[in-house]
This record gives sequence, structure tokens and C-alpha cells, in this order.
Amino acid sequence: MKKLLKGLTALTAALTISLSGVQTAQAGTWMFIGPENWKWEYHEEDGTHPASSWKMIDGFWYHFDSNGYLDIGCRQVEEGGPYYYMIDSDGPNLGKMATSGEWEYGYIQPDGTFYCYYPEYADPYTATGPVMLYDPNIPDESIAYDKAVRPSTADWYNQAFFTLSNLFRPTLVQYEHGETYVYPYNEWRTCQCQLPQNWKEVCPSPFMDKLILTALKSPVQFYGWVSGESHWTIDENGLLTVNARIWEVDDKAEE
Repeated sequence: MKKLLKGLTALTAALTISLSGVQTAQAGTWMFIGPENWKWEYHEEDGTHPASSWKMIDGFWYHFDSNGYLDIGCRQVEEGGPYYYMIDSDGPNLGKMATSGEWEYGYIQPDGTFYCYYPEYADPYTATGPVMLYDPNIPDESIAYDKAVRPSTADWYNQAFFTLSNLFRPTLVQYEHGETYVYPYNEWRTCQCQLPQNWKEVCPSPFMDKLILTALKSPVQFYGWVSGESHWTIDENGLLTVNARIWEVDDKAEE
């Protein structure tokens, strides 16, 4: 729930919310449409309300969907853009953009964007060793291992990385004048991995997205720069389903 006008008691605020579904903030008014807790609209004095946009209210950033309702939870508000987390727990912070928070697989930066570590084998060139978490922001003065933060501690995360990283592993084909790597171009492939029920608490969507995209390119990325597309869903039982294909690999094996 949102805060009412300053000076009102908590009891008065609660009664006002329950009886009218209206709250005032700055020059605008919060309107609860319900019944879902995220169905709040913010009405300006002229009767308009923000939609598909950010709005700073009482010093906090909020984002509203295309219908003008409050966005909550992890959101990628622009396709291909960064993830943000709008607090989804009921109370005075509902809908506020979070500017802090830390998980094993990354953290929220002060500007509200998620910063994700990326996974890779301890020895990526042979695809062996434990799954390590790397920080792309660390200066790479010698070899990739300098960027290592820590090994991943979750068995299910490591297993998902192992399974996905083998989806597009190239095949080395021998021919009369040498050898070459063959990739399954434009071939949709699907794989599934079982996640724990609490995966959102351990590895929220931004980190899951990073896991999937990085795994699909590994170890392909060490033979060439890969481009393609992927889609993923996780059902109510925690079953991750990934559909992906690669379009092109710019071979750099001879560099």
C-alpha cells in the first residue's frame, strides 16, 4: 500500500484505503482498482495517468504497464534492455524500484539495474572443472580467470549450465584437407531442466536469463562468435524449458 497525506495516523490511513481505495501523493492521487495488489493507477490533477512509463512519486521511481497499472516484480521494461525490480511485497514499499539487493549471482546497482555475474567452466577451453561466476567489470589484464568471483554453489544451477552448454556443441569433422567444426544452423533445439521451487528467491529472472544466454554460447563462443535466438519459460513446478537456435558462427578458430 502507498502512504497517505502526511499527518494522518496509521489507523486513519488504513480506513481511508479500505473504504475508498484512494490515496493522495504529491499533486496526484493513487487509485486502487484491484482486486490484484498491483492494480494501482496514479492519477494526475488533469485526470491523466502514466502508462508504459516511469514516474517519480514522493522521491521514488515507479513503472506503469501499458494499461496504466503499477508494475511489480522483476521487469524488463524495454525489450532487450536491463532488468529492474519493483518491490512486490504488500506494504508502503509496493511498486518502488529497488536500488539495492544482492544474490549469489549478482546484485542491484544504485540506478536500479541488475548487474549479473556470468557462469563459465573453470577451464572454458576444455569445458571442464566447476562452474565459476565471472565479473565482466574486472579488468582483464592477462587471462579470463582473473575475472573469477567464486564457484557456483547450487547444484541445480550447475546442472542447468552443463545441460544448456551442450545444446549447440559443435562437431569436429575430418575431411581430406583438414578438419572443421560443424554447427546445427537454424535448427530449433529444446532442453528442459528442473529448478527448485524457490528459484526466484535464489536466482531471479535477470540472473536466470544470464545463465541461459551464457550457457547456450558455451563452448561455441570459443570456436566463433555466435548469433541466434532463444526463448525460455518456467512452469509452476519449476521446470525450465528452453527453445533456441543459432544462425551464424563467425569462425575464429584459426586466429
